[in-house]
Amino acid sequence: MTDEKKQAYTRRISSATRTQLITIVYDMMLDYTDEAKEALREKDDAKLRSALQHARACLDDLIRSLDMQYELSFGLRELYLFAKKQLILAEARHDGICMENAKRVVGRMREAWIQIEDTDDSFAAFDNAQTVYAGLTYGRGTLNESVADPQANRGLCV
Repeated sequence: MTDEKKQAYTRRISSATRTQLITIVYDMMLDYTDEAKEALREKDDAKLRSALQHARACLDDLIRSLDMQYELSFGLRELYLFAKKQLILAEARHDGICMENAKRVVGRMREAWIQIEDTDDSFAAFDNAQTVYAGLTYGRGTLNESVADPQANRGLCV
């Protein structure tokens, strides 16, 4: 994943609600799977292995985030496990179809989660997140970001 994408995810995470955090993990998993598909086309085994490992880690985070006291969580866990198995097969077989299967499942869940996200009116999950102002300064061909109060305390709201 490029540094720009990592910075974009960091900004999204710092201002996200708990519901939006799940969507961000879906997006990250899909990005890593796209990266793996590119590595497969380039026949870069190290990049393929790394991208699929990161995609599986995203699925592991989603599995750990499930609250198993609800029946729906059992169905979601099975879908996450299916996607994870597809990524394992994709790495073992160098199979793009398995990656597509995982992407299709996660993509559909992401779409559903976006609809849930629209109904979430809770506050950001992180308290005291730094404020980023974009567009205040311009360099030649670049947009520089400024961080307000870089010494500010940051933390997860509980």
